[in-house]
Amino acid sequence: MKNTPAGFKCRHVFPTSGETSVSVWDSTETDGTILLNWLTENINADCNHEVHEIQEAFALGLGEIQRARATDKVTSGTAQVADKTAKAMHDLDTKMRISERTGNAVEAVKESAVMQQTGAAFTKAGESMRSATRKVMEQPAVSSAADSVSAGFRKLTASFSSMTGRNTATSSADPPAVVPENTSGDP
Repeated sequence: MKNTPAGFKCRHVFPTSGETSVSVWDSTETDGTILLNWLTENINADCNHEVHEIQEAFALGLGEIQRARATDKVTSGTAQVADKTAKAMHDLDTKMRISERTGNAVEAVKESAVMQQTGAAFTKAGESMRSATRKVMEQPAVSSAADSVSAGFRKLTASFSSMTGRNTATSSADPPAVVPENTSGDP
């Protein structure tokens, strides 16, 4: 279905049964033929359409329409204020070159000697740490202790594996091993 014709808003549809359907449209247009043509082209071709003007001074229960009109005015006004504010902010940014200056400042900090020296210092510190760690691990006492700790973790892992019935050499795709319950009383 196409959009409603410009300048027309459907404010209410009264549900009915049978061949009659009633809707209330709001418009500043006084020519009902625009709405009639749109209804004929877009709404159920098997029915006849009629357009009648309602005199608001003699109508009862049009409070919803009046509230809808007020809402439309507020919405329209808010959108206009937002558009004007956005344009003013853009103009200010263009005039003062705020975005450009901010971008230049960020680039200047990235390219500054302080940042380059800081990056170089961190790189040097990392290399020193690697070198120191390598030298410490080359010491016979440290190497022996590390091997001992590693062996202890392997034994601990094997113990847990035997208690849970899992073989650490099996892949995770293999089903878990089942350890039969010891009923003989032997440990």
